[in-house]
Amino acid sequence: MPQDGSNNYQYPPGTPGIPDTTIESEAYNTFLDDLVLNDLNIPRPVHRGGTGASTADAALVNLKAEKAEQVVTAYLSHVWMPGSFRSAIGATDAPVAGHAFAGICYINEPLVSPPTNANVTVEARDQSDTVVPGKKYIRQKIAGVWGAWAYEDQDVIDYAAPFDAAMAHSGMQINGSMDVSQEFGVAGTSLTGKYPVDGWRYDFSGTGVCSAAQYNGGPSGIYRLLGVIVTTTQPTMSAANYYVLSQTIEGYRISRLAWGTAAARPITIGFWTAHTLTGVYTATIRNSVSDRGYAFSYTQLASGVWEYRTVTIPGCTDGAWNTNNLGGVTLCFAMACGSTSTAPSLNSWLNGNYLAGPGQTNGMAGSNIFRLTGVIVLPGSQAPTATQSPLIMRPYDQELATCQRYYQWLPFDMYFIAANASQQGGHAVTFPVTMRANPTIGAAGADPNTTQVGINSSGSYFGYATPYGAMAIGAAVNPGAFQVSGYRCSADARL
Repeated sequence: MPQDGSNNYQYPPGTPGIPDTTIESEAYNTFLDDLVLNDLNIPRPVHRGGTGASTADAALVNLKAEKAEQVVTAYLSHVWMPGSFRSAIGATDAPVAGHAFAGICYINEPLVSPPTNANVTVEARDQSDTVVPGKKYIRQKIAGVWGAWAYEDQDVIDYAAPFDAAMAHSGMQINGSMDVSQEFGVAGTSLTGKYPVDGWRYDFSGTGVCSAAQYNGGPSGIYRLLGVIVTTTQPTMSAANYYVLSQTIEGYRISRLAWGTAAARPITIGFWTAHTLTGVYTATIRNSVSDRGYAFSYTQLASGVWEYRTVTIPGCTDGAWNTNNLGGVTLCFAMACGSTSTAPSLNSWLNGNYLAGPGQTNGMAGSNIFRLTGVIVLPGSQAPTATQSPLIMRPYDQELATCQRYYQWLPFDMYFIAANASQQGGHAVTFPVTMRANPTIGAAGADPNTTQVGINSSGSYFGYATPYGAMAIGAAVNPGAFQVSGYRCSADARL
């Protein structure tokens, strides 16, 4: 129907019809055309009972209404409308992988069609959690940038660590910044079962050859990295082959997680990678007896470019998890892995001992440098952002003290006057940091940081050792002054 200048509908010319008179076909057809083609098929303005829109979402925008039961399959790319939503198991970037969710979305900006989605708050309630039914997670997008999921427990947000608290304890891992390398320095190693930097063990089984060492050149704000350089490739992995970096975290450090109980809490892992070979890589978490494990994946998008990743892992409510000075959990990053040690699936707790997950790139197939740094393992569901990541690394002096609980050098310096030949002298050496357990004392060697002195010595060594110290013992050749200095032994209590 035509509207006048005040947007009021009027009869078309020649209508309405007059009783007992002939209806003019032109006026009648014009009326029908106007009714069908214009009024019924063109959006009617809101002020005349319509929506002013040709789509349901645009109608909601015009009516300032909320959308009910949005179906979300990908949280980060979904076009959000204010209102309720649901996501089935398998939706990507969900708060907990493999869980179904339902919740509410809020839009903190003028609503237009299509929405700009620059400022969004999503509250998702877990429909699959049997321990805390309806557990609520919150995620915000501010100025176009998504933050991480946070878990809200009884109106208190349980962050993996609020940033100031995370600064205080800086994670359950040790040496995530790869700053400390007491045993090898920057020389590195190509041997399996060795620690190229403190806390991080390199293991392999295969025909390839790599050199694992500490290097400079991490992402902005993180100076050092752990790099594994392929010097001899292995294009095909046999079933039993693997090349991995791992860290076993002491039980005392993970006791707060309450794993193995109904109250098990999630953990969030943040880390930086810059592998030369792009593709999908995987990592795993497992317990000390290696019968409970969880695999997850990440993608190196650009060759040799530092990329930051975070992953949240639900707490494990069963299995045996040490909460003492033995191994608690082992975090393992795979460079390449054969089928024997590859988990059958990602993002769920499994029975078995796995070093990698399905879809793992063969990082040994060609020239590759596997780079890792900035690793942090936090209790809860939120990790620091990429910008915050360098700020949350422990400073070197604190990290060194943390690492010395597991490995440290003992200086051997002794002087005494021997009254006769073969006389022994000794003194107690107190460790600067209490060690995890009675350490294994290595053979004495020259300390590269000082000058070696040996006078009238037939031998020197460290005797018995406890977590608190060891006994240094020396034997004179002849009567007179005995002196040994500039030597050291390793004390090893690594997991």
